[in-house]
Amino acid sequence: MAKLTLKRTQDLGDLSPGWKKVTISGAKKGSYDFGEKKKFIDITFEGYAENVKLRAHQKFNKTTKEEFCIANIFRYADAGISEVDGDQVEIDTSPKNLIGKELQVYFYKNAKGYTDISDNVVPAGPFKNIAEEWTAEEVEGFKKTTYNNRIAPYISQFSNGSTSSNDTGPPVSEDDDWD
Repeated sequence: MAKLTLKRTQDLGDLSPGWKKVTISGAKKGSYDFGEKKKFIDITFEGYAENVKLRAHQKFNKTTKEEFCIANIFRYADAGISEVDGDQVEIDTSPKNLIGKELQVYFYKNAKGYTDISDNVVPAGPFKNIAEEWTAEEVEGFKKTTYNNRIAPYISQFSNGSTSSNDTGPPVSEDDDWD
């Protein structure tokens, strides 16, 4: 006679496709190196299992060379903004600044049928800080524009067999000189 231990199914949270307003419960910086060091941040949410996460990789504007993907997560979560000097905003990208903050994120099914979360995020709702102000109408318009111009074209690539943007990927290291 054999004994078998059954694992109970864990509640992963609402994984249905679409926009979700989430509260950040955890954030951890990491990096990996394939000839060129790449940095990312993994973000987890209240009400979701720890393995349901948003992984946002650094992305740089080709013209200005400024990083925008991770910076926009802090910007739209209204987290870590400390100083404004004209068009320049200083943001402390310490993960602790994200804890308890809200965002709207887009859940979708990748080519393998698993749930992924887009790193194209929008504010959770209206807010005003020292750098900018978002009204409810602007947030709703931004959701539509972000989906139509950034998310939908990316998801359509999956019909060509592309892989997930949020794969856990190569070995991860905590990176202190992350700025």
